This record gives sequence, C-alpha cells and structure tokens, in this order.
Amino acid sequence: MVPGYTGFERIGEGGWAEVFRATGDDGREVAVKVMRAGLCRDASAVRRFEREGRILLSLAHPLIPRVLAVARTRDARPALVMELVRGADARAMIARGASHWRVAVAVGVGVARALDHAHERGVIHRDVKPSNVMMADDATSPEAVRVLDFGVALCMQETRITRASSVGTDPYTAPEQRNRVATPTSDLYSLGVTMLHLATGSLPGSPVLRAGRAQPPESPPVRAVWPDAPEALDRLLRAMTATDPRQRPASAREVEESLLALEAPPSSPDCGGARRSAGP
Repeated sequence: MVPGYTGFERIGEGGWAEVFRATGDDGREVAVKVMRAGLCRDASAVRRFEREGRILLSLAHPLIPRVLAVARTRDARPALVMELVRGADARAMIARGASHWRVAVAVGVGVARALDHAHERGVIHRDVKPSNVMMADDATSPEAVRVLDFGVALCMQETRITRASSVGTDPYTAPEQRNRVATPTSDLYSLGVTMLHLATGSLPGSPVLRAGRAQPPESPPVRAVWPDAPEALDRLLRAMTATDPRQRPASAREVEESLLALEAPPSSPDCGGARRSAGP
C-alpha cells in the first residue's frame, strides 16, 4: 500500500480516512492514515489531509502522536505514517460506564497539556471529543493520554476557516464554532464536555446542542455520580462549558493547573470509591 511498509491491517476508519497498522522495513510498527479513495478527486479534501500532516509536523509533544513521514500509496492516495498508539479511546471507556472522577481528571490533565502545546504554536484542535482521546492501559496517568486527529485543526494566523461541516462534532463543539469562530477556549469547552461525559456517562444536554441553541450541556454534576469528587471539579467543569467564552478559563495551562490542584489520581485504573447511578 505504502512503499517501505508491509502487513497492513485496518484498525480504524472515519469519513475522510482509514487507519492501518503496518510494519516498516526497519521492523518498527506504525500507524498509516490513508485518505479514502473516493475523496482523492476532491482537491479541497486532499489539501485538508495534507494540511493535517503539516500541522502535526509542526507539533512536538509526547502526548500528540508524531508524524514520521508524509507519503503516497502505490495508487497515489495521500498518506501519513505516524507513531502507533496502543490502547483504548475515551469513547470505549464511556461505553463501559462512567469512569471515576480521578480518571476524568487524569484525562483532562493530559489533554490540557497537549492543547497548551498546540495553542502556544498557534494551532486550535477544534474537534476534541472522546474518540480523539486515546488512553494506554494505565488510565489514571496523564502521560498515558494521546490527543489524535488534527484534521480540522485551525492555525490562528489563517484568515479563512474551513467549511461549516468541518468545525467539530456535536455535542462537544463550542457554541461559537457554529458561527465559524474558534479560539483556544473553544477547545477547553470541548474538553470540559468530554470530561463530563467520561465521569458521568451521560450527555442529557446533547439534543439541545444539536438543535443549535446556545446553551451549555446539562450533564449531571460529577458529584451526583461520585460523591467523593471535590466541589472544585464541578466548578471548573461548569466554567469550561460556559456558553460565553469569556467565562471559561483563560488557557489550557490554567485548566491543567486547576486539575493538578485536586487530589492526585491513585495508581489503580478502577479507582474504587462509592458511585451512584446518574440516571437515564
């Protein structure tokens, strides 16, 4: 499929691309993201795919998978050869039920660190959501987090934003993104919704968001599911998911510091602790 790599095995797919596990001539396993064949005749789609590669090449952070090569398949489709990330995404974790609040905090710290690096380099992710957050086996360590898929990322110096269909994913998208406006605090909103979904297992506010009304998600507070969670966590998440961007934390670094100020996560992924049902 891509010269220099063999043993292609599909491990994921989306609307724009397929992802394969492969082995390089040097024996190293990698992930290869390949544009779908039907999109290769769309010049704007090809530009977006290649742009993701350029953005990722501009970022160098341990919690963002590295691009090892920008390549073409034997049938001339654009491809990105990337660091292979092993583990489960946060979407799979949510499917198993609400994770302990300490797991959500660990995820939040890791994602905030990656976002801080991106924001400092002028890159807004614009599509932070559970399926774009990968976790290794140790779900309580921020170092186990990987932030994926910068396919709709925006460089702050750009003067034109991509089309409306590519501004993120409801219900995680910040309200202002529906008006084609995105700032670093838009990513913080999406991270807040992701953490709420992870810790509570529900998103009752999503129908309201899909209807396009400017209201924050009305997910139950974390303390309704995990009574041992600190009140400061719910306050922070309310601020992160504020409809008005001016009411959110000023930066990803501020979010990280606020989360680190909470009780440090324990070493066991299940974390123990009492839990109540969040309801339907």
